[in-house]
Amino acid sequence: MRSLRPIRHSGYTSFNKVQFVRGGNDYFSLLTQLIDNALYSIHLQFYIFSDDETGKAVIESLKKAASRGVQVFLHLDGYASQNLHEKTIYDILYSGIKLKWFEPIFRSKNSTLAAGCTIKW
Repeated sequence: MRSLRPIRHSGYTSFNKVQFVRGGNDYFSLLTQLIDNALYSIHLQFYIFSDDETGKAVIESLKKAASRGVQVFLHLDGYASQNLHEKTIYDILYSGIKLKWFEPIFRSKNSTLAAGCTIKW
């Protein structure tokens, strides 16, 4: 068996840490805390994202981060997140959040909207 060589320039530092979170309230509380404390950039990707109570709380935290000058990138699945209201999509875009749709197989009702509004990164 061949031994693995250590990675010399991995970008990780002694300040990095990993925390496992099962989901639910614990996950979203930690997520909004991390968003609220972000200084430079936020990159989020969701399969299912909706503008229910939880989604609205995440969106508000992302909008506040964008208003602080944090670069916010939100990547959503176009099929599983297609029930996101058009008003919410425009609100996200106008707040400075860079929104992009991912549609590997299925076309969603957001295809047309996304084509006109998506900000390319």
